[in-house]
Amino acid sequence: MKVEAIVPAAGAGLRMGGDVRKQFMDLGGEPMFLHTLRRLASAPLIQRIILAAPEEELDPVREAVERAGLPKPCKVVTGGATRQESVAKAFGHLDPASDLVMVHDGVRPFVTMELVERVAQAAAKVGAATAACRARDTLKKELHGRLVESISRDGVVHIHTPQCFRYSLLAEALERAEMEGATATDESSLVQRLGMDVAVVHSPYWNIKVTTAEDMTLAEALERSMVG
Repeated sequence: MKVEAIVPAAGAGLRMGGDVRKQFMDLGGEPMFLHTLRRLASAPLIQRIILAAPEEELDPVREAVERAGLPKPCKVVTGGATRQESVAKAFGHLDPASDLVMVHDGVRPFVTMELVERVAQAAAKVGAATAACRARDTLKKELHGRLVESISRDGVVHIHTPQCFRYSLLAEALERAEMEGATATDESSLVQRLGMDVAVVHSPYWNIKVTTAEDMTLAEALERSMVG
């Protein structure tokens, strides 16, 4: 079974603040995106990675990837203005003979080989799968600064990555979205638009996406604990 991975890392990182895009921020002595690439590249079933990076950062990103000496090939390509565009651009560089395509956030640096394996296995069976963790907190709706309604957390999950799809299914989902002008924040939503099921694979809560300064503080603590 041939599995290739797409890592969208071309975002502006605006919610983090500062002058450095979040995917390039230092985490344990190297850019965050390299932590993500190392973990994906260490997964036995991943055969190649396509990294979508900002056009103006292509050269330094390629140099960093080359210096990293990853155990799997990693091709750096130009990303788009949105995650969806980046994934679509990277998809064009995949081998059409691939059986499965895995998509993983460039700023989710604590993915495990075990989670990669489980998500891929689920996608091989169902056609599409996503990592997700169950909601733990009490959920309520808010309107104009006031609580207005409680929401049952039964069956509610937080969507993570990796997400994995049969090559032909993701190709159809991306093509249909482009034709119809549809947008989504993740690929599982695009696949669901086709009426297809997406399997849910339990993901640990610490498989965090680093989006805010608070997330970065947590990421630094996680990185220290894992290295130590």
